Amino acid sequence: MFRWSCFFTDDGRYLITCSADWKVTVFDVHNDFSIKSQKIAPGTLALLDSCLVGNGELIAQSSISNQLMLHQLESETLETSMIELPNVRMIAGIAANILHPHLVGLACGGTPCTPVIILDLETQTIVSKAHSDDSDASTAAFLDDRGQVLCNGSRSEKFVRLWDVRQKMVHPIGLLTGHTGHVTFVQSKLDDIHILTNATDNSAKIFDVRMLSDAIDDETRDCSIQTLVGHTVGSAPIACCFSPSYTRHTVVLSGSDSGGIHAYCSKVGTPIGVLQGSQGCVIRQCAWSPTAPIVVAHTASGEVLVWDAPDYIS
Repeated sequence: MFRWSCFFTDDGRYLITCSADWKVTVFDVHNDFSIKSQKIAPGTLALLDSCLVGNGELIAQSSISNQLMLHQLESETLETSMIELPNVRMIAGIAANILHPHLVGLACGGTPCTPVIILDLETQTIVSKAHSDDSDASTAAFLDDRGQVLCNGSRSEKFVRLWDVRQKMVHPIGLLTGHTGHVTFVQSKLDDIHILTNATDNSAKIFDVRMLSDAIDDETRDCSIQTLVGHTVGSAPIACCFSPSYTRHTVVLSGSDSGGIHAYCSKVGTPIGVLQGSQGCVIRQCAWSPTAPIVVAHTASGEVLVWDAPDYIS
């Protein structure tokens, strides 16, 4: 279940990678991907997720523990602090809140009756928590840049739950159904409407939340608007992402257990190409620069691969 993460800063200046061995590396994209800073974080258990939080100033990491690790991006030594959460077994997924950067959404795996929580980084307190019988939440993303709706997937469920964080989160406000395998990855376009998922049924799906289901017994209804097929997804999470806003989000990229980054047209769902990596490499994380036609991947062997996005997908 452990992950290899890679993501760009919002201005596209830095690429950040986080390895399963807890090595955090910041690359300067504008200086031919030279290493700006690097450290081995003080983690001992499997890395589960990482992303930028706190207005893009902090690199957050989680593991099979109740600790959220935070590294100062601009610090030469990536200065580290830690938040320990009581009554949480492990933090499986992290979602950054853009409008309220001191808040993060966390998917709490192995924590009965509390699949997601909202954490205040400044006060280090839990300000809200969801209530459900799911104890295997594994991934989370905010639907919008205001942080009003949080989506989460689970290693034991085939749908995505949506939570209104302004309410007490006693019940989800709806479900995104259609996968026949467990949902292992969730990402939002941050437009209040579209959610992208990957699942163990070897497909990614694009959902329009205006077509969500409102009951778990409606789980068999496929309410997605596109199904993307061609890559493979094992039990470990495989990342997928929309292309950045300057491309009008017209492409979806997905890693694959079978290797390569698979590109799909987000409007009609058809495959449009594969960015090939080294033979036999498993790609679980991929990212597209928000400011340039640059695509990167972090392989299961720890390699960082970089491509110029070809014209047919950019």
